[in-house]
Amino acid sequence: MTGSLSLRILAGMGDTACPTNVHNLAGIQKKKLENKHVGPILNEYGLLIEDEKTKRETIREMCEKLYRKCDINMSSLQSFLGSIILNGVDLISEGGVITPDEVREAISQLRKGKSPGPDGLPNEFYLSCSDMLVDLLTSAFNDGIKVGKMHASFYHGVISVIYKKGPFPNLDNWWHVTIMNVDYKILAKILANRLNDDLEKLVEKEQTCAIRGRLMWDNLGLLRDITSGNLKYEFFLISLDQKKAFDYISREYLWEVLMAFGFKQELINIIKLLYVESTVQINVNGVLTDSFAIKRGVKQGCPLSAALYILAINPLLSKIKNDKRLSGINTSGGERVVVLAYADDITIIIKNGKELSIVNEHLSHYEEISGSKLNHDKTEGVCQTTRQKETKKVNHLKAHYATSGISWLFSWFWHAHFSTQRPLQLRSRYFTTLS
Repeated sequence: MTGSLSLRILAGMGDTACPTNVHNLAGIQKKKLENKHVGPILNEYGLLIEDEKTKRETIREMCEKLYRKCDINMSSLQSFLGSIILNGVDLISEGGVITPDEVREAISQLRKGKSPGPDGLPNEFYLSCSDMLVDLLTSAFNDGIKVGKMHASFYHGVISVIYKKGPFPNLDNWWHVTIMNVDYKILAKILANRLNDDLEKLVEKEQTCAIRGRLMWDNLGLLRDITSGNLKYEFFLISLDQKKAFDYISREYLWEVLMAFGFKQELINIIKLLYVESTVQINVNGVLTDSFAIKRGVKQGCPLSAALYILAINPLLSKIKNDKRLSGINTSGGERVVVLAYADDITIIIKNGKELSIVNEHLSHYEEISGSKLNHDKTEGVCQTTRQKETKKVNHLKAHYATSGISWLFSWFWHAHFSTQRPLQLRSRYFTTLS
């Protein structure tokens, strides 16, 4: 299919065919995005940039470097993935043609009030005109699958940068949320729906993101029980922070993971279809930068991204969970707990410096094969003990531990013996104050 799908839709329907007014949507989108104001920023050399044009150019250059294709060690990758090959698991996720029922269901799952994509058509347009769009979208998607490529506008998005926390001028402290056209989101949602029934079978139960029947509160409650119910044990919590987790993941690594899980090549090819020619512009204070290609990562804001990411990080969770050298903590029911996760927010429970070295090995190997990077400045740790420890070096990394608690999934965790003050933030990959 050639040309913009949205233009074909509007050309075929006329101005009065749909109750949704699409003429002022670009202005509405611009107004919403202007509220995400970007002040002075630091460039890669540490210089403060205040001029708006220079700011846009700087942000574009830094993001273009971030999204370049990364090299990974393929031989190490195959060895690493050996631990997640599952025998006897029957997957029901299929490739094959897109059906009208799937398109209709995906449209019905669109949420109102969301920003439209670059073509200006919002979710409300598709919801209101669903009956007239289902056949057209079904045909367009299947044509794209057949030729291995969708139309150009399908792949184009606008990145909205949103401040998270930390020093404001540092671009590492800003989220990148990609606003895609709704036809892209509909196909992505169809694929997410196909994967849903298999995620529970494939992903470690310690991961509670994007899986039906699992809730973030499950792990929060478990971690609270651990920190309050093991007064006589000494252990350490490490809260890992992945640097721009969705953006850094290697797509080549992701395709290998999907194959290792046993997904059919036909389905993987359709997922790859979403990433054939990804291009973006960045909205900086209401003005768009020049377009550039993105060659790595999954898009924050895409309905499929959470599922893809938890599949991508699952080998790391499996390695840590199944390593018998890591003691973990036993719950009141006798279950050993070593790792807990919600998407890229991971907490690891260890007993001593030797176990920290083991975790370090797994994390370093994962970074080598996946393109991921740990955020050194934002990884936190806390120890469950009343005794002071000698700071030690583990793998040549020197850091400190906090005695009060850590923040995980917007909650504070502390022990009765800990100080009630806010915990210290670690300035290294992991705390190494262990015996």
